[in-house]
Amino acid sequence: MKLSTRIQSVCGALAIVMTTLVSGAASADEQSMENSVSHTTDKMQLQWHEWDNYRDINEGRHETATKFRTRVFAELGETIATNADKLPDGWILQMLVIDVDLAGDTSAQTAAGMRGLRVFKHGFNPAMSIKYAVLDEQQNVVIEGAEVLSNRNYMNGKGSFAFNRDKLAYDKEIIDSWFADELLPAVDAH
Repeated sequence: MKLSTRIQSVCGALAIVMTTLVSGAASADEQSMENSVSHTTDKMQLQWHEWDNYRDINEGRHETATKFRTRVFAELGETIATNADKLPDGWILQMLVIDVDLAGDTSAQTAAGMRGLRVFKHGFNPAMSIKYAVLDEQQNVVIEGAEVLSNRNYMNGKGSFAFNRDKLAYDKEIIDSWFADELLPAVDAH
């Protein structure tokens, strides 16, 4: 299914998922469903929607699929939560993650002929498709939209300095950049 079609098909899902989260039905810090995972903090309501359809959430050779996916959702969710904490008091970010394509590629074959290792090179840039809304202290939607976060020049960015200690640094960088360059300035304008 094309990415733009997937974004359109989940627009209504964001409203349903976020209504459930706001209503308290997802009161646990993290709640898992069959192909959906949610994470809630005081300033963020995050839904990893239909993760089994994501373009690239492959574990490679060193972890089981479940362990890898759990770690990726936790680490990227923490990055989103840390950035959401910068919102004004009483404001909430509601985010539906529609697709993830992690930096690098596990289907590529290395020069030594190995498969299953995540290979990082140009052309395998990180991307994350999201639908989001920001609610003010009266629960009014002040900002909403759909974005595809990506960085084709990811190997030359800030993530390259952190990569040796954090294998999701490139993916976290696109989240940090979106908050710093787009979302938080839009919030400040309100």
